Parts: sequence; C-alpha cells; structure tokens
Amino acid sequence: MSNKKLFIITIFSILILTALSMGYYGLYAPNTKVEDEGIIFIKKGDSIQDIANLLKTKKYISDTWTFKMISDLKKYSKNIKPGRYKIKNAISFSKLVNKLRIGEQEPVDFTFNNIRTIKELSVIAYKKLNVDSTAILELSQDSSYLKSINFTRETLPVIFIPNTYKIYWNVSAKKFYSLMIREYHKFWNEKRLELCENIGLTPVEIITVASIVEEESNKLDEFSKIAGVYINRIKRNWPLEADPTLKFIIKDFTVKRILNKYKKIDSPYNTYKYSQIPPGPIRITSIQAIKSVLFFEHHNYFFFCAKDDFSGYHSFSNNLRQHNIYARKYRQALNKARIYK
Repeated sequence: MSNKKLFIITIFSILILTALSMGYYGLYAPNTKVEDEGIIFIKKGDSIQDIANLLKTKKYISDTWTFKMISDLKKYSKNIKPGRYKIKNAISFSKLVNKLRIGEQEPVDFTFNNIRTIKELSVIAYKKLNVDSTAILELSQDSSYLKSINFTRETLPVIFIPNTYKIYWNVSAKKFYSLMIREYHKFWNEKRLELCENIGLTPVEIITVASIVEEESNKLDEFSKIAGVYINRIKRNWPLEADPTLKFIIKDFTVKRILNKYKKIDSPYNTYKYSQIPPGPIRITSIQAIKSVLFFEHHNYFFFCAKDDFSGYHSFSNNLRQHNIYARKYRQALNKARIYK
C-alpha cells in the first residue's frame, strides 16, 4: 500500500472516529451542569440561538454549537414551545432537546389569597404565570364567553377559590379560566354539596354569604358565628342588612360608618333594601369563610355589631333592643375617635 493511500485511509478513519465521538458526545454524554433549581423561561418568539445563549448564560451548558446542531437534527429549532422548564443535571443534549421539543414544562405553584377582585387576581396571574391580564379581564365581561361556561359577571368570582394550584407558565387566559373552573368543581365534592343541600343554598349562594362574612370580620374565630346570624335571617326571609354589601356598592371597603343614604341605593346588592341573597359574591372568598357557612354555628342570634373597643370583635344579640344598645355604643366610640366616615 502506498504512503498516499495510507495517509488518505488514516485521515478518513480519524474523521469517522471524530464524527462518532461527536455523535456520542451530543446524543449520549452528560452535557448539562446544574447547581441551582435549573429553571429557565422560554418566551414566545425566542429563537434557538436565544435558547442556547440562555442556557450558556445560566452555565447549564458550555457548548452551544452542538446543542444547536442536535436541535436542528431533531427539528426542534422550527418547533419551539414557550414555557417554564426545569433543566436536570448531567443529561445529554439529546434528552435536553427532547424535553424542550415536546414541551415538558415544570408547573408553577400558583398561590393567591386575601384579594377581592378579578382585576387583582389578573395582576398576580400575569406576574406569576405570564397570563395576559387584559384578556382575563375582557373574558370576565364577555357575555357570550360567560354563557358558554355557565356563569355570569356576578357569579364568576366564585370559581376563584384561594389556594395553591400547579399551573403551567404562559397559559392562555381561556385555559386559565378552564383550570379554575375545574378546581371549583373539584372543591364542590359530594360531601360539600350535601352540606349545601342541608342548608338549602346553592354553592354560589354559600360563597356569596361567605364573602359577606369575610368582609364583616378579620377574626377567623368569629366567622362561623357571623355565618349563623345570616343563616338565621335567611331561614326567616329577613334582609341580611349586611354593611359590606353597601361598601361593595359604593366601592369603598374602608368606610366605618354606614350612612342612611347608602341604604337607599337601588341595587340587587343592597341587603337593607332587598331580602334576597345578592346575585354574586362581593369578593374572592377564602376557604375558611366558605367552611364557616357550611359549618355555621347554630344559635339564636339575629344581630351583631362591632364592639366599641375597636378590637375587631362583635357583640351578638337576639333582639333589636339589645342590638340598638350595642350599635349606639359603637357610634359613640366612633364620635369620640373623630371617625365620621
């Protein structure tokens, strides 16, 4: 064999071995190094170069060229799925690309509580999930969409039950609503529906009463007692006469005094004017408040009034005469503290 042929065979063999080693390196060798939580966010419109740069910036990979080559071979470059991904330590480029290509996201622990409105929730959803907050608000007012999910503008807040949910980042507004509706129906299991039936109220009515209870007091140990007052009134078909419903109408939950002019406002939420339960909740309602209605305290109280020591607790009574005494003491305390609204 001539030296020339030997040289060509040698070079060819080296090329084959190099290709095989590079193939093994790209497809099977551990190529990632992750020393933190390993979370990356791929946004809509990101290119394969953007993703490679992101992975390198986070120091999860050092070889962007091979990552891009494997991405091209697996046709990931033309099928990039936005999302929140968790990168594992010591995996091959092949496994990494497969994970990203099929959109195997890491869900977000989405938590919300102590909020009143869908607008507030939309801000939290945008910050934590990158959901279009404007779309969330628009859907909440879209009568055709609301009809399709069997809710109204008034009843829609009931689907948002404060808790922690696992939701994928960058979910659409409609998908977000679908997930919340699914969790709402999951919450109203057979046992809770039976409790509703025993009380004689629907889940929407239970949550509506619970929303009023939650606005009446910040003392959790009073919730079920206050709920008992409202259930007693409902059973007698009395107006609830709940001050928070008037605060809801005037859009000011900070007022301390409920003026007579508020009680004259013509609104289905005016529980001084109408005996029916309002058409929907006056806030996004906590699980504690909902449970306080489902397991309301059985007693013979029909009235309650904030205590004049401003402790946040209430005085309860079973007759109007005693209630008026408590109410007068509270008004006097407001006057003394120079609180006039």
